[in-house]
Amino acid sequence: MQGEYMFTQTTVNSNSNYINYLKDVKRQTQAIIEDNLLSIILFGSYAKGKPTKVSDVDVIIVVSDNTQEYEISKLRRVLESVAIRHGYWDNPRSLLKRILRAVKLKTGMFVPFFVCRESDLINGRFERIFGVSKLLSLLLAPRNSVLNSIKVKSKVIYGKNLISKMKTKRPSYIEIIKSYVMNLLQSLGALIISPFDNEATKYSMEAFKWSIYTIREVLKDDDEFKKLLKEVSKSQILNYNFKQWEILRNAYRQHYPFVFMTPSALTEMYLRTLINMSITPYVASFLQRFQNIISTNTTTS
Repeated sequence: MQGEYMFTQTTVNSNSNYINYLKDVKRQTQAIIEDNLLSIILFGSYAKGKPTKVSDVDVIIVVSDNTQEYEISKLRRVLESVAIRHGYWDNPRSLLKRILRAVKLKTGMFVPFFVCRESDLINGRFERIFGVSKLLSLLLAPRNSVLNSIKVKSKVIYGKNLISKMKTKRPSYIEIIKSYVMNLLQSLGALIISPFDNEATKYSMEAFKWSIYTIREVLKDDDEFKKLLKEVSKSQILNYNFKQWEILRNAYRQHYPFVFMTPSALTEMYLRTLINMSITPYVASFLQRFQNIISTNTTTS
């Protein structure tokens, strides 16, 4: 029901700073756009009730379609200050940090809040919901996988339940390719900046996480996913990365071996996925040979 403000143990865990942040977001949003605030949607680890020490905040603020653009711009500036004050967004000083922040904004990665209009959310306009580059969204973003994940796994913590009205499509196999390219580029970027930025491992972890999520969304069939997990268990590099990823989620530190191995691990993960999908024997044979080359080079290096 609109106007009700819901914070439950299962919704946001017991992290008092997180709860205070969400309350601050609501208060500041209402102060600027008043009744044009329709809904606040929580997604990601906190919505699932499974946050880790490296979990970032994921909130979508939905405003009415008649909200003026200048009001939305003002709201984003104010919420940015709120996020900085609560420690969920950075205020970069160095040139590298400023560049990384610009990349985050363009990709939506690690951004603590998103503001969109009601019609954009309902119609699943990915680039408008997350404020990302339209070209990047079309070429690389696994749009349907992300939107489906939000529709199924998010929670409304204030206002109208607009999630049920979202128009989403089942992710296609092409999203496997798009996800691979995007996450590979991210993991390579993490590798390049790792000597200069102690948060480089987080970028690698994010690439690894979203690769797993996207593959899971595309496959859908539990039997297919279990078959893939069985294949993954045969790979030394993937086993290593899975174990380190789980450890780092609860005890984060800069981890150079994980950063170094992630591009190869992602390549093998996606190759094994494609091999196990319904594709032609010729393509499967080619991918199998390529995977064998990757595995051999990784093992001997």
